[in-house]
Amino acid sequence: MELQAVTDTAAKQAIDAIRAFKESVRVQRQLKELGGSMFWKPVGSYEYLAQRSGRQIHHLGARSPETELQYEKFQQERERLRAREKSLQARIKLHERMNNAVHAGAAPTPVIKMLDALEDVGAGADSLVLGSAALLAYWQASGLQQPAHATSSNELGYWVLLRGKLTAQAKRKLQRSKNFHVSEVKVKDNSFLKFLSSSTTDVAPPKGQAVERPSPGVWQDALMPMLAQIKGSPAFEQVVIGKTGKMGLMRTVDPKVFLDWCHTPVGATLGIEPQSGEMVQQLVSERRIHSKIQVEDRFELKA
Repeated sequence: MELQAVTDTAAKQAIDAIRAFKESVRVQRQLKELGGSMFWKPVGSYEYLAQRSGRQIHHLGARSPETELQYEKFQQERERLRAREKSLQARIKLHERMNNAVHAGAAPTPVIKMLDALEDVGAGADSLVLGSAALLAYWQASGLQQPAHATSSNELGYWVLLRGKLTAQAKRKLQRSKNFHVSEVKVKDNSFLKFLSSSTTDVAPPKGQAVERPSPGVWQDALMPMLAQIKGSPAFEQVVIGKTGKMGLMRTVDPKVFLDWCHTPVGATLGIEPQSGEMVQQLVSERRIHSKIQVEDRFELKA
């Protein structure tokens, strides 16, 4: 298959946009790690330093020189990160318009919304996007134009492997989403999530049932082999740019793992079409994308 490079203008725009978006994700994750707001809470004749975490409040200790310093450092760091985030968001909005103008990416909108949802619930760094959606990351990294037939439709949904399990708060956020319905299958201490775009379903699930718990038996038989192949293999991380210019950070499987799945029951379960393997093999052979099977940066699953 003859491959065509993206225009110089699109390539340069993608590089600049991806750099800004990665930094934005890094800052947002730091803000999440910092936690909710801190405040002084009177308890009788004492004051305690407290911090919000979702709907809960955690007490960090009675007022003292140490807790006062902790509070001051927290406020300074949060103010710094918020200012940085505000600056980056302004740049990203500009990049999104430019991405759209120069056709810097071709990811479907449902994929971008899915990546955004995973990041919003704090699962972005602990997830792997599986199936044909991985092609979007490979093509974006290659600097080549993505063929129109490079990815299959999303009628079968998008699969995501989550290291660990969804928290109750994360489930509630996903339940409130109007963009997709999510099914969850727990395998050992990990979760397989299946995102199905709302636009592809004729009947919505009952209210409050957006996150389903389907019978895991059949799915586990198909999904268990994936754990053995993925465990210890490196993740492939790439910012993908959507058709509208919006962006999302995708973590997916190494290209060699993807190739191993082609023409196998695993690939069929994930909706990977046979010709996808030929395209990925060409990208690897021509060094447009690189496998990191031998490096130590691995996506470790819980035992």
